[in-house]
Amino acid sequence: MKLPQLISNDSNVSFSQFPGYAAKFEKKLSDIIKFSDFVIEIVDARIPVSSRNSRIENYIGSKPLLVVLNKSDLASTFFTEKWINYFKSIGIYAISANSKFDSLNKKIRKYISFLNFSLKRRPRTVVLGVPNVGKSSFINNILNRCKTKIENRPSVTKKVDWFSCGNYELCDTPGILAPKIFGENVLKNLVIAGVIEHKDIFEIVIDLINLIRINNNSDLFKLDDSYEILKNFGKSRGFLLSDGKINVDLAASSFLNDFRKNKFGRMTLEAPDD
Repeated sequence: MKLPQLISNDSNVSFSQFPGYAAKFEKKLSDIIKFSDFVIEIVDARIPVSSRNSRIENYIGSKPLLVVLNKSDLASTFFTEKWINYFKSIGIYAISANSKFDSLNKKIRKYISFLNFSLKRRPRTVVLGVPNVGKSSFINNILNRCKTKIENRPSVTKKVDWFSCGNYELCDTPGILAPKIFGENVLKNLVIAGVIEHKDIFEIVIDLINLIRINNNSDLFKLDDSYEILKNFGKSRGFLLSDGKINVDLAASSFLNDFRKNKFGRMTLEAPDD
């Protein structure tokens, strides 16, 4: 079972963000997955490939995998459906999720029924995902309905929480990025979606404006020059320097925050046929 990988011609561009706890925990992840019957991987519906930790696939192996396209309320409905169909075409069950409103327990139970386990106990699942893809919201959505915490399991690493969720058991794990992120497009997508922070966002925001103005007819995006659009945005927010010029760095930061809050409409940055 091979999950989609984003291939970039610009493989020399890399970014490292791998805290010490992640390296230590990743070594123990294999045991947790072996103890589980299936795996739930949370990805950002706007960037389903860039928001994956491709190293996790090595640990999943042949375990059944449920891919959750989270934050679907921020992504294009059309492209989310295309992604679900794409995953289905390669033998992977995928669902969309809005962790604020969806009944996620119901969706997981439906998937368990689809797997048709013949176990004498409740199926166990482990939830994986890189930081800031909405994994905590996903977990909280579920635990609002099943708050029973289970003791540490033997032969499984400690400092990992197991919960009883009715007819299945769930393990929450820390969000872990790959040690290195390769490719300019991957880095850009992760910054735009808020998975990672980066100090140099000006060019990233200019590229984002280029993408938005193709499908956005609001007055802000009627200009053909993305830099002028950013300056107008900054002017409208009062981001002025002492000499009267626009503070474009502050404007870029504010614009990116607005995008993450869905103020420019739903948008998917990766399509299955990219």
